[in-house]
Amino acid sequence: MYRYILFLFSFIIISTLSGCYSQKQPTIRDVSSAVILSPVPAAKETTLIPVGYTTCYTVNGAFYRHMWVSAHRVCEYMNAADKRKAIWVDGYWMCTRYDLGKGTKACQYWLWKKAHWSSISVVY
Repeated sequence: MYRYILFLFSFIIISTLSGCYSQKQPTIRDVSSAVILSPVPAAKETTLIPVGYTTCYTVNGAFYRHMWVSAHRVCEYMNAADKRKAIWVDGYWMCTRYDLGKGTKACQYWLWKKAHWSSISVVY
């Protein structure tokens, strides 16, 4: 009788634990190839790009860390004294809430990111 109870108890524990681990985990949607089609609002500010840059280029709109970042200009500067690179990032709109439903691809909330200096270059 003792062995039967021990066997039954072990069976219940093992089946319970295996049920916990076999449940489907929620999936995170891959947005790397998605595109926001709703129009980007007009810029909130217009800034002059600081003089002395070595390279300037436009970063196309794309998803970065599950947020849509609109197209914007980036300029690189090299400090001759300490050989460190500085990056000027022009202001841009970031979409933090969006609907990527079938045919929709619309932004629901735009957030303005002001022009700023950065020590790292992130191309989305």
